[in-house]
Amino acid sequence: MRRSNPSGEQGAALVEFVLILVPFVLLATLQINWLADVMERAELRAIAIETVRYAALADVTPSEATVQLNTRLRSFSGASGSLSFGSLDSISIRFPSHQWLPWSSRVLEVRSFAQAEVIG
Repeated sequence: MRRSNPSGEQGAALVEFVLILVPFVLLATLQINWLADVMERAELRAIAIETVRYAALADVTPSEATVQLNTRLRSFSGASGSLSFGSLDSISIRFPSHQWLPWSSRVLEVRSFAQAEVIG
């Protein structure tokens, strides 16, 4: 036997479910997106620091440092890096961001510097 619902609340459970689920899914997606961005930035920073320190060593040639940079950036598709040599070695890494939020940057850029070793 079917009960009649005189108060007109038919379908209210579905509406409540959607009103709770949609914001929860949106917040979970935003949090995962933010976490991925933080992890990408941290990894690129670590690559930049390690590579520029390696390049600043006295017995490392620019071609060896460039090979080291390209090897480390291989896991980041679309990443490009450049090294500058002198008394202060520097590195710049650019990586297309996977952020889809309108206020986020489209390109991550990481820079790092190290004092070059001098022999003698």
